[in-house]
Parts: sequence; C-alpha cells; structure tokens
Amino acid sequence: AQLAAEWEQSCAFVREYEAAKPRGELGAACRHVALLVGQTSRVRYVVWEKAEAVVGALNALQARGGEAALAAGCSAFAAKLLAQGSAVVEKAPAMAYPLAMLATSVGARCPALTQHLRAHFCAACCYVTPHYVRRPAGATDDAWREAMGYQRRARGFEPKEQYYNRMAGYLTLWAALLQAEAVPIYDERTEQMRMEPHANPAGAAEAWRWLARLANQKAQRITPTLLLAFLKPSAHMLARRYPRQTEKLLRFLATDYLLSVESLLAASSGASGAEERAALAVLSSWLKETREALRCGRLKPPADAVEMPDFLIPDDTREAGEGGGW
Repeated sequence: AQLAAEWEQSCAFVREYEAAKPRGELGAACRHVALLVGQTSRVRYVVWEKAEAVVGALNALQARGGEAALAAGCSAFAAKLLAQGSAVVEKAPAMAYPLAMLATSVGARCPALTQHLRAHFCAACCYVTPHYVRRPAGATDDAWREAMGYQRRARGFEPKEQYYNRMAGYLTLWAALLQAEAVPIYDERTEQMRMEPHANPAGAAEAWRWLARLANQKAQRITPTLLLAFLKPSAHMLARRYPRQTEKLLRFLATDYLLSVESLLAASSGASGAEERAALAVLSSWLKETREALRCGRLKPPADAVEMPDFLIPDDTREAGEGGGW
C-alpha cells in the first residue's frame, strides 16, 4: 500500500505540472531548457557546457517568475530527461551516463530539481518506486496495461518486449543517476576537464533502498529485466559503500530469489515466456560473474561510465584548424 501511494503521489505531482505548463516567454524559456537536455552527448565538455547553460536558464526563470517559474523549468528538464531515457537509453545504454552526469551537475547547483526528477521517473516507470501495479478489480486488459505504463499504438498497445525494454531503459538511467558521484568541470585557465567529487543527495542509500524494496516483494515476470537494468550501472557503487551487505544481497538474489523467479516462469512455455526466460538467463550469468569479481576485488564501474572523452574529436582534421590539406 505504501509503494502504491508513493507512485500515485508522483503521478499526481507530474500531472499537476503538466496541466499548468507556462505559456508565452516563460513557456519558451522552459522549452529552451528541454532543448539543452536534448543536445547532450557522450563528451564531458558538452555535458559541462549544457549544464552551465541549463543552470543559467533556470536562474533566469527564477529571477523572472519566482519559485513557480523555477519549478516549471525543473519540470521541463525532468520531462525531457525522461523522454531521452525512453528514446535513447533503450537503444544505446551508454547514453545513460552523460544524461545522469548532466542531471547531477544541474542538481548540484539547483537542489529544487531533485524532487522533480524523482517524481517524473516514478510517474514514467512504476518500477522506479518500485511498485508492481496490481490489476484493479473489474479492470479490462487495456485498462491494466495503461495503468502499468504501456504506450498506446494505432491498434492497441506496444508489444510486451518493447514495454520491457523501455522500462529497463528508465531503470538504467535512474541507476546511472544514483551512482553518479562526480561532475565535469572545465578549467578555463588550463583548458582541461576534470571530474570534481559531488555528494549525491540520493546515491547509494537510495539504490540500496530500491533493491531492498524489490527483494521484499514477490517476484513478477518482469523482475529479471528490472534487476539487471538496475544492477549493471550501480553494483560497483553499492559494493564500495556496503561491501558485506552487497555480497549477501547478491548471494540471495543468485540463489533463493532466482529460484522463486524460475518457479514463477515454469508455468509458461513456448513464445509466451521467451523474453522472461532470456532475461533470467542473462541475470543469472551476470550475478555469477559479478559475485566472482567482487570476491576477487575486481568489481569496477561499467566501461561506459568511465570511458567518455573530455572533448569532441573532429572526424576531419581540417575541422581542428589544420587548414585545407598539405
């Protein structure tokens, strides 16, 4: 009941801001904030540049319209970040890290953003709470799918596989945001980038809370997909902050919890449970490898989280100011 209430509160929070989108100059300023989010790429300088521009835009909104205008700008930022998560991260999971870095950079200087980010994440993906939406009494299949967040298509709803992938994209982005512990800074004197430590207001505590909440609920068919999407970006951070507890949790997931999921999926056969069985196999393999890496002290952040260039490397050397040729 508590998880359902939290999810419903987040949905109501987002609906309130969606219904009161500003018009005129303030509306244009909010759209500009969203545009900057959409221009983010896997380059640290670009992330820093866009974060600086977003912070400037949010400060201007606050100066022009007070706290209400600032909140509208934060809502626009969060909505666009989630749209990027749905459209980009699902197909290119590596984009989760620059988007998370952008959100962390802006949130470090605009604390009001945190509430909007969490509400938008929970409203877009009930599993961020994490909450399994139960079928309401007397509800049709379509009403249940809509409540769970299935997107409507010309004829009915998106296929289950697309829904699973999209929800995984949201959770990957959320986990990447929780594990972010540094922001990019451009030093104008040296013309170099550096990563500056930042105390994430959610971070490891929120990630652990999510895992505990999920593990204490009865597994569902989508659970392996959710766990893998969340753990791959965040396991290294959890192991560093809570080494003994993380080892115990991973052992529990790899044994008792996976057995419960196997029992759940045993009832389905053929194509109807193909996605779930595939996700379970991948999760089982990942847990085995990760537990071994943790035991040997070799558990590191995903390569996508650290292998990001400081500056954009031109495709053509003429763009780097080397003239038109020899």
